[in-house]
Amino acid sequence: MVKPLHADSINHAVTAQTYTAAPPQKQPPRGRSTASMILGIVSIFLGFTLVIPLTGLILGIIGARKEPAGVRMAITGMILNGVVLAVVVAVGLLFLLNAASILSTGHILGGT
Repeated sequence: MVKPLHADSINHAVTAQTYTAAPPQKQPPRGRSTASMILGIVSIFLGFTLVIPLTGLILGIIGARKEPAGVRMAITGMILNGVVLAVVVAVGLLFLLNAASILSTGHILGGT
């Protein structure tokens, strides 16, 4: 025959457990990397200013070094800003060469 269990015979087998929520994790910084990528997109339309792509390129370099969580965005920003900057510089150099050619010979570069 089975004996009934008394409260003393359980020996406090069931204990109360309390759960606490884990503290919120701090998001890794990505400000410079994000700014570089955004400036890279904006510089496609406003790259002629030279300030926007140059600032985006500098922020991308700093972001890639100091923000490991945003390296991909920093690289994207560096590529976009670098390409726009190279195009603007190349167009500027062609303009200066053409202006120098006109001043020295009176003919447009590549023309007759």
